[in-house]
Amino acid sequence: MNFQDYFVVMALSFSGLFAGLVIALNVREELEPGRKYFILMQKSVVVAVLAVLVSFLPVPIVARAGLYLLAVLLAIVMVDSRIAYCLLGLVFFAVSGSQPHFLLAAVLVFIYGLVSGSLIASGNSSRGVFAGIVASDRQVVLNFGFVIAASAAFIMAQRPF
Repeated sequence: MNFQDYFVVMALSFSGLFAGLVIALNVREELEPGRKYFILMQKSVVVAVLAVLVSFLPVPIVARAGLYLLAVLLAIVMVDSRIAYCLLGLVFFAVSGSQPHFLLAAVLVFIYGLVSGSLIASGNSSRGVFAGIVASDRQVVLNFGFVIAASAAFIMAQRPF
């Protein structure tokens, strides 16, 4: 896969974060009651992305079961979305060799971004709309670990050592 195609898919999947912000800023009254469900969905998407990675790996079924269990435990312990986005970027690159796994990972990263954008907006819901957007933009920049990790992994894999 060339870098242009990879970058377009990466940018579209990361745009879920912006879509989540836009949606959340338009339905502020639903953010606080749904916060616990957003967190649960965020953890579920991490498990799904890690399951895509495990299904991509050529390992025996017993090892797969252990890796699935490890993915669930990692999602339970995961707290910071910035770290999760970096991991998602690495998984995004790791499965880029298989088109079905790659597209599934891209869709799941988009969904993770929708949920994360909603959580970022709910953290800034007490401010006015303009102040909430400015504070949200700062949080979006902090989540650029996905773009950095996925791009760096792709570029490093292309370079001969």
